[in-house]
Amino acid sequence: MSRDLEILYRISPWPEDLAGSGRRRFKEAYNIFSNVVEHRWFREFLSGKKSVLVLDLCGGVGVGGLSLAKVLIERGFSVGVVINDLRASALERAKFYAKELLGLDIDVVLGDARDIDKYVSKADIALIYGLSLPHFDTYDLIYLLAVLSKILGDEGILVIEEIDRVWLLHDQKGGRDYSLEFSGDKYILSGHVSYNPLRGLFRRVFIDLSTMERVYADFRLWDLASVMGIAWIFFKEIDFIPIKSFYHGIIMARGSRGIDPGMYREKPFK
Repeated sequence: MSRDLEILYRISPWPEDLAGSGRRRFKEAYNIFSNVVEHRWFREFLSGKKSVLVLDLCGGVGVGGLSLAKVLIERGFSVGVVINDLRASALERAKFYAKELLGLDIDVVLGDARDIDKYVSKADIALIYGLSLPHFDTYDLIYLLAVLSKILGDEGILVIEEIDRVWLLHDQKGGRDYSLEFSGDKYILSGHVSYNPLRGLFRRVFIDLSTMERVYADFRLWDLASVMGIAWIFFKEIDFIPIKSFYHGIIMARGSRGIDPGMYREKPFK
């Protein structure tokens, strides 16, 4: 899967040069987290603390984790950052940008986010930023949130950026079978391949028309209520901070219910 993601992000790249073309994404994330940390939960949690550990899952080059760290550092906290991703190339850049932009030495975890408890036993803030949830099917997300509730415990805060893709398909794009997009200096053709009803996954093919390189990727089109509903199984409190509209924003959860993640490790469907 890590190889497929490397190909996918090469064919259809996000701006990841945080000192260049990705600067706008970093500034946008910084502005979002400047607002998020003013939430009552954060004010209560950070009160009296001197240090904070941020766990950034599916973090890529660190747009989310590093921008949140910058916000916290500017407020006087000592911040530790752990960034997880499946792409080794992204994590190398994350370490570079952490040092270049913030003067931080960070830890990175190369591997599946669902296995993060093998490397991190406790964190103050667990972050999934950058609309990464489509990479997880229904059962993946259940297990991941169970693991994060264990890592965060009673006091830690879960922060997820997400958009309501059901609304997006219905009102914005109409679920087109094929899409042609211009990205950087190339045209990218993507098309629907299949749907797995047992796992809720759509499979699409992405083709770089300049090289004809292609990759297949599976996506779960999450809606906000479903994500918050699953989070509520494992956390006692849920809240939502809109970003520009009620269809896109920050999902927050806190207060682990203490449910054993091991019960959800094995999927009923492969």
